[in-house]
Amino acid sequence: MNLRDQIKNLLKETIEQQEVNVYKPCSRFDLAKYKLATCINILRLGPWLVSEDGLDLSNIIEEILDEYGTNVPEEKINEYRIATDLLQQMGKVNQKFVDIFYDEIVKNRKFVLINNKWSPVNKLNTNRNDLAELLTDLLFKSPKASPIVKKLFKQPKETLEDIKPHLKELLQKYFKGPDKFAEYTKNIESNSKQGQDGEDEVRKVLEEKGFEILYQGGDGDLIDMIFGVDLIVKSPTGEYKTIQVKYQESSWQRDKNYRFVDWVIIAFPFTVYDQKSKNVIEI
Repeated sequence: MNLRDQIKNLLKETIEQQEVNVYKPCSRFDLAKYKLATCINILRLGPWLVSEDGLDLSNIIEEILDEYGTNVPEEKINEYRIATDLLQQMGKVNQKFVDIFYDEIVKNRKFVLINNKWSPVNKLNTNRNDLAELLTDLLFKSPKASPIVKKLFKQPKETLEDIKPHLKELLQKYFKGPDKFAEYTKNIESNSKQGQDGEDEVRKVLEEKGFEILYQGGDGDLIDMIFGVDLIVKSPTGEYKTIQVKYQESSWQRDKNYRFVDWVIIAFPFTVYDQKSKNVIEI
């Protein structure tokens, strides 16, 4: 596998990295039981909803939102350069990898801004929970909703495959503009808040232990998405470490190899793991 394919795969692996959800998926329909049941039925289709050989909702939503996107701001690129310079200094990546990151990922990446701020809608294409809610409302907006929904309960995949060729057109018809799609980001917002809370807690504890925080990303951070790195720190003894933060133990997929990460740190309770050995370490 060449370097470009490796980077593309790293980007794909970021799809729906879930933390513990405070918001219960499909709960916006709690008072509309038929819609609630439909949403749950769609949600059960799992990765098929977003995969290219399934409903391909991930690519469809990305295509729609790209029309409203803007290039990565220069100030954000300058922040990325701090991280990539550190990763090179640590021997995590070479210059060729960094060049591809900027020339093919950052250059071609677009962000949707709402009120001049990064919006959670940028993650909509990767969150199956929110996509299930969006798709449910789309089905019920159709004048032919009743027979479609009835068929969906018996043959969910077949029913959705029938409308797949028209999905992009229907979504653009009933949801005009990024603001409308942003109404379907409750799961993303819940996950993002917990993720940020976890990072802030880990940062606080590390600083109390004498660590210097050299880099911390934020919402939509491409350093996290490509390299899996939430924090880059310098220890009191001068060692540099890359860190992936998880809100709690159940959020960590232990079988996943974060190739650029030294430590995985659980925020609650604060626990540090060596990424390679998966053993607890004291710092």
